[in-house]
Amino acid sequence: MKRILISIGFVLVLSITVTAQGLYKIQYRGANNVVYDALMGWYGPWQMSTLRIKYRDPNVGRELLVEQNLVFMPQPTGFTLRGLNARFLSPTQSGMLYSPDSFIFSVCQNGSFPCVTPVDDQGLFASLVEFRAVSHSEAGGFLQNFGFITPTTDPRSARASSATSGLVMHLIVVADTNAHDIGSGVQVDASAILNDFRGIANELGIGFSPRQVSGVSLNRESVLSVVNELQPGRGDIVVFVYTGHGYRLPTDTDPYPRFNLGYGRDVSASEVFNILKKKGARLNITLADTCNDRFKQTKFDFRFGYSLKRSAPGANRNALEKLFLKTEANIIAASSEQGQLSGTDDNKGSVFTRTFLDTLKAETSITNDVQPSWTSIITKTRDLAFSISLKRQRAVFYIE
Repeated sequence: MKRILISIGFVLVLSITVTAQGLYKIQYRGANNVVYDALMGWYGPWQMSTLRIKYRDPNVGRELLVEQNLVFMPQPTGFTLRGLNARFLSPTQSGMLYSPDSFIFSVCQNGSFPCVTPVDDQGLFASLVEFRAVSHSEAGGFLQNFGFITPTTDPRSARASSATSGLVMHLIVVADTNAHDIGSGVQVDASAILNDFRGIANELGIGFSPRQVSGVSLNRESVLSVVNELQPGRGDIVVFVYTGHGYRLPTDTDPYPRFNLGYGRDVSASEVFNILKKKGARLNITLADTCNDRFKQTKFDFRFGYSLKRSAPGANRNALEKLFLKTEANIIAASSEQGQLSGTDDNKGSVFTRTFLDTLKAETSITNDVQPSWTSIITKTRDLAFSISLKRQRAVFYIE
């Protein structure tokens, strides 16, 4: 089965930039002439963003701090971040409310992106003073200024315990990069997976051992060789990701797909999962971003649309430790249910892989106070990918 290229009709792609979690400074002047300073935590398209706002309220005569969420809404020439769930973080008068702010990101008259327009709950446009990414060197000061961290409690600088000494994250990336139709998107997947998991290992202060099988070396023997030769320690982490063509036979009862490595020479996701599970690592993750249907030739052109560039904030190491160092589990997930295809974008990668990586970043961001779990991350990935693909693919997963 071929991975399909899907198109969302309401997205016009004129300019696409790199997406990742980040911090953005926004300053704007409201219709009441009050200046609002804001810090936005951006986790990627379709993810719920966090915004904190500081302003001097003329009615109470002091500075107030507000937190709200932002929902991503794609538009033909950009996107809107619609505000909701505004709440005061600083003491206020009884019954005092803050109406959430929204932001329109659109193509500028000169063709660049983005031009940002703040909008209040009445639809009144505010005057933008400044919008820019926060650099790594500035991140600590901004996070402290807006109350995400204090000088003595900074999860970005939390050190892994001595119990992590000698632990290794083993990453196996199997990528169908030579596929004539989806190879470009698969290469984007492989690079993003390698980059993001290397970053996680660095944040945790543990070893990182990557292996990649792709291009002309991609075949059943090479994949099974890498999998079988792996010798993780008892406390190690093993992550296996396949991205490329896949399928299932009419007689298959296994809910997970086969990797298309040549007729009669495939490897199934379940086969890899079971081999790795028996090796005894503390955390085993097997991901398959591929079709889960019989062979078809239909293609659809998929484009993710507009996004924002990468900036800082750094991850919450406490959250990363909870997921990677304090969880013992065996996880398998595939991008599509039985009878479904999976979508990819030549420039931005595959729907499932990109959504999974963005969700992982969102759940472990310093600006997000959730308690992450693998169940919540994969469930959110499944639901977001289902929506993004216009209900064409819905992930299937199992955690034990």
